[in-house]
Amino acid sequence: MSISLSYGPNGTAVDGVSDVNLPTPPLNYVADFRRIDGGGETGKVVYTDLTAPTDRPATLRIQASPRTNIYAGTSIDPSVYFPSKKGTDLVIEVKEVWAKSDSADLSFVQQAPVRAALTLNLPNDELVTIATVKHLVARLVAALAAQGEADLDDGLTALLHGVYSK
Repeated sequence: MSISLSYGPNGTAVDGVSDVNLPTPPLNYVADFRRIDGGGETGKVVYTDLTAPTDRPATLRIQASPRTNIYAGTSIDPSVYFPSKKGTDLVIEVKEVWAKSDSADLSFVQQAPVRAALTLNLPNDELVTIATVKHLVARLVAALAAQGEADLDDGLTALLHGVYSK
């Protein structure tokens, strides 16, 4: 007998579209970031981005927290629980300050804070692998796209205009 992990849903293929396109340049932690908080055994590290202007700081937080009961708040029947209820919450958060300026009026400046976070609530289990977590993150990114689209433009445009249905 072999135990396997079934994850999904896997979705129905969209004709002519195999992937949502999100070209993403890697972050250069060595050149651009310095730790300003956490590290070691705390489960939390906060970095500052040295490429951000000093009047508009940007941070990156990576945090892992133990979760004692991954089933809390779900409707999963206790008869089908994994052997352990323990899990981990992973949070990756980016905070930046965006600014508007006017090349004709150097005194004009306006700033606004922005924030994005990805939270993964995962069971502690040997069958939760890089592949299964990538599948979950990919579905999250795909949820930003419009129905059947390979890029995020139409989906993000709709979301920014208050249209949440697909």
